Amino acid sequence: MKRTGAYTGAIAGALYIANTERLNVSISKAFFQLSKVTWIYSTKPKLYKLLVRLKLYKRNKFDKGPGEEITTSNIVEEVSEKQTDIVFDIESLNIELPADGIFIALEFLGYYSDNQFNAFSSDDQNKYIQYKASFTDQYSTPASWVRLDFENDWQPLETGATVYNFNFGIEVK
Repeated sequence: MKRTGAYTGAIAGALYIANTERLNVSISKAFFQLSKVTWIYSTKPKLYKLLVRLKLYKRNKFDKGPGEEITTSNIVEEVSEKQTDIVFDIESLNIELPADGIFIALEFLGYYSDNQFNAFSSDDQNKYIQYKASFTDQYSTPASWVRLDFENDWQPLETGATVYNFNFGIEVK
């Protein structure tokens, strides 16, 4: 069962994917699911094309959150106003799945309005009206983290009594 997420306003969301079987494989694709937002004060929000970036992180040994960044190139995608599924094909990058797992993250860079790109800033109010990451309740333990600004201050996502994590995933080969 999938649950539509209600967490908005984050600059980035990350999900930890364990490598419990210690597979020696490469990551070929990263998947993310979004939902469009209806702004609290508006019943018909104006939706914009988004620009998002894929980030991959090793697991931090101290707080178990996102640690050292694995991605060295700028991997971005434009997301249309009606698009909810995002797929990054990264097979050519030959990124190995670390033995202790990986964090896959989606960073929201900005939006296009009147054919002009508007970068999100940490205090940009438009980041609240555009998108939300979808959630799933298929995990028994919390594995999602958020970054509310463009600093590296990751925080665990608090979802209450029932555990909800971002509906993100990977494909390996």
